[in-house]
Amino acid sequence: MNDSKINKLDNCLKNKRFLDCLKLYLQFTLSEIENSEVSLDALLFDYFSKSKCSCKKTEREIFEKHPKEFIQAVRTSQVFLEDDRFDALNSYDLGEYSTHKRVWKFLQKTDSDLWNKIEVELKNILHIPIDEILIYLTFWLEKQRYKQNTVLVLTKLASIYSFFIKFYLHSTTETLRKSEKEFSETFLKMFLDNFKKEKANPLSNILQLIYNWVTFNDDILQAYCFDLDINVKEENGIVYFNQSPLRYYNWRLDGIRYQKNRLNYYQKSTEIVTARTKQTKGTYIPHKDKATFDLNFEGAIKNQNIALILEDLQLHDFEWKGEKAGLLKTLIAISSYSNNRHNRYEEKLKKIIRKLERCLQRII
Repeated sequence: MNDSKINKLDNCLKNKRFLDCLKLYLQFTLSEIENSEVSLDALLFDYFSKSKCSCKKTEREIFEKHPKEFIQAVRTSQVFLEDDRFDALNSYDLGEYSTHKRVWKFLQKTDSDLWNKIEVELKNILHIPIDEILIYLTFWLEKQRYKQNTVLVLTKLASIYSFFIKFYLHSTTETLRKSEKEFSETFLKMFLDNFKKEKANPLSNILQLIYNWVTFNDDILQAYCFDLDINVKEENGIVYFNQSPLRYYNWRLDGIRYQKNRLNYYQKSTEIVTARTKQTKGTYIPHKDKATFDLNFEGAIKNQNIALILEDLQLHDFEWKGEKAGLLKTLIAISSYSNNRHNRYEEKLKKIIRKLERCLQRII
């Protein structure tokens, strides 16, 4: 390959002039492309996702010479979600790939509509004090978790919580000024008022909209953008994603595999904790009675789970304020706190609530 071309391309890459990189790439001969270490996939991805400049002429030329790579880069960079770039892409004659334009239009419109609804609904809750926002958020999440307490639902609720917190804090200048004691008192009062008579949650609308966006993003948008084995088909004017039976089976298997891995770790951890308990004649598990032994035994299994996973991943320490901290020790502390809170507080609270409900039913 011509050394001057290589030097020019290297210089453009270093200075992140990705449009110039593409123009240079178009000058390469087929043999130069085959012998080069330049990745057109990576170059196009950087151009679509990072470049501030764009050129329809260059994009058309790239598509004509490398249509598959062009379509793949548009998908993985999600550039079609940007209004101005979508208009340009939609104006191109993509020939046999034209069906993708219909997909881009649907995804771009759906994403935009969902975002607009979320932004409108956000304005309706900004007047609510931040402490009440956090409490209403907790009520909504716990109510959804109570309805369907599965790993899939919990994962989605975690995404909704993370999304909402970042979005809300980015949109407000208010900070939580109440002390821990004042916040606890507010929480208890709102909880009891809501328990006596359930009130409409002012966050329900926005959280449901975020739920819709997260579902769309996880199940449709991300699948199209990053699973390049998904083919886009059109029949009788209807566009749909096409997966082979084997791909669908593997996708379903992946979901089962997480559960299988969890059970494998649980089984190994149970064997280790059981063996240590026998070796120490029960002193390995601190306890006062059988109930506390059972709780602490399950806690020890979960802690052993963490140890096995970290060992497999070769993760031992992490940086915290410039110092190394033991990852295992930190995660076990968090896990122990979480288990104690769940078993000794949340479960007991559920029992109390069920008793109160039965008492109220008798009174009524």
